[in-house]
Amino acid sequence: MFTVAIVGVHGVGKTATAAVLEELGYRYVKVEAIDFAQPLPPTHRQIFFFSKYVHDFVKEMYTPTKKPKVFDSHPLVVVPYTEYWMRKGGEPKERIHELTESLKQILRNLPKVSLLVVLKPRKLSTVVERISYRQRFNSREELDLGYISFINQGIISLAQELGPSLTHEVLMIEAEKEMDRRAREINEYLLNSKPLSSTLVSQPTQESS
Repeated sequence: MFTVAIVGVHGVGKTATAAVLEELGYRYVKVEAIDFAQPLPPTHRQIFFFSKYVHDFVKEMYTPTKKPKVFDSHPLVVVPYTEYWMRKGGEPKERIHELTESLKQILRNLPKVSLLVVLKPRKLSTVVERISYRQRFNSREELDLGYISFINQGIISLAQELGPSLTHEVLMIEAEKEMDRRAREINEYLLNSKPLSSTLVSQPTQESS
């Protein structure tokens, strides 16, 4: 059965896209830890995120279901955030490199998803506008353009670097597209992709998991 993971900088529309795919019959798997991490300093927050994301991701990948699955994130996204906050905290370059390489090695050993979808904004203002409507404790830090740019580029680069280890295929979609259009594009890509067609058990249905 197909598994899809959606990645991208905060505010790019991962959760909304996954929710539309749920309406098309996918099992929606929420990968989140922000509420639990609120009291933690930024760097510790990222380590907590990574461990929880990996735990939830692996557990769900081995949970049987009759539906295709869509994850609204992936442990991959935590690595650029960790690097950013370690840099901001003045950590030595050697320590940053050592930790990020260790995290990437863990990523290489995770179960592969069928499709890794990267939501890539043409303009960072798209992300800023969406974040401004959110009511989260860290909204102010999330709106920093330098922060958004660093994370956006980091996720895209990491998806390209680790793609063969994480997924059977990578699909990049413009973040400016409407949510429904994104979801349809992902669904159609899965159903029509020749390399993936042999793994298709059934088309998305409303059958319970």
